[in-house]
Amino acid sequence: MSDRTVFQSLDFMTRRFPLNRLLNTLRNNSASHLIEINGGTGSGKTYLVKPLLEALGKSYKRVNYYSPHPLFFNQFNRVLRLLCDVENAELDSLLKEHQDRYRTGRKYDFFYFLTERLNQRKLLKPAALVIDDGDALDPYTLDYLQYLVQYASESGIQIVVLAQ
Repeated sequence: MSDRTVFQSLDFMTRRFPLNRLLNTLRNNSASHLIEINGGTGSGKTYLVKPLLEALGKSYKRVNYYSPHPLFFNQFNRVLRLLCDVENAELDSLLKEHQDRYRTGRKYDFFYFLTERLNQRKLLKPAALVIDDGDALDPYTLDYLQYLVQYASESGIQIVVLAQ
């Protein structure tokens, strides 16, 4: 595709989609949001990624992009590391602590434990994550993202999921 065609497609999508309205919501870093944008194949969702990342980069120090691999069973650790400053060893330690001391077998108990620990360690800070092809994200990770923005509603975490 030529540069001119790409520019015209991007221009068309950003004019057609109420990008400013979305960005006004996401710039509010005193509240967390999870926004899902759905559209069919070829509707131009991916064209929104670059303008979203550029605009969010002006408001947030931590802005990440993630495109889930459809064959990965669990993408929880990767997505969590993109959202907060948790290191692999620290996350492993938290997982072991939960398994050894608090394991109930219920995912929302784990979600509470993990989010509370991350909050206590001040790792939940304003950040933005744009997930393209969100329909390839595993349900467990998606459930946690929904839980996170509800439980840590004042942490300023912004998640945009583009999906079919």
